Amino acid sequence: MVESRIPLQLTEKPMKLLAVIPARGNSTRVPGKNKMRFGGVSCVVRTIEAVRECTYSPTIAVVSNDPEIRMLAAIHGALALQEPPAVAKGDLYDVLYFALKKVEGPWEAILLAYPNVPIRPPEIFSKIVDVLIGSDLQWVSAVCLDRNWGGSSVYCCIYLDKIFADRNAVNRALGRQLNYRQDQLVEIDSFEDVAWANTLMNAGAV
Repeated sequence: MVESRIPLQLTEKPMKLLAVIPARGNSTRVPGKNKMRFGGVSCVVRTIEAVRECTYSPTIAVVSNDPEIRMLAAIHGALALQEPPAVAKGDLYDVLYFALKKVEGPWEAILLAYPNVPIRPPEIFSKIVDVLIGSDLQWVSAVCLDRNWGGSSVYCCIYLDKIFADRNAVNRALGRQLNYRQDQLVEIDSFEDVAWANTLMNAGAV
């Protein structure tokens, strides 16, 4: 667990964005899923390029324990942060907080982008930032009904940085989910997802 939770500076509107892509290399259900190529481009590179299209021009940081993923991140213009063992033993909160401390700010919001999503609407990151700025919410996420277990999976999320002062603040924060269809968002978490993503790409649906 990462200690020393320091409240971060917050300004009136979230415009200075840090985008964090947590991309570990030791997935078990689909080995190497973050490096898996669709249309000749790996998932993590697709995610970097999609985040770069955000109209709010976030700084992009990829956190990974995989040297190849960090190399891909650096080649494609993202900050490549090596994930420390202590952070790897924690959870997503620890990864995001590590990035906030590691990359010099101040930041007004943090944009979480999962790397194992080869298919997503091109405007998705700009849209969730727009919704956050135009509201009193503290987070906004994009979700889709999971094809494997029927529940809703989060594909990306933006948080005001003040809720990272402590873990309980994240859990209590007021937020909103934006819903997408299964052909709009595809997360690679099984080999069935791989087949579905390829089907959509081959059909020209994306």
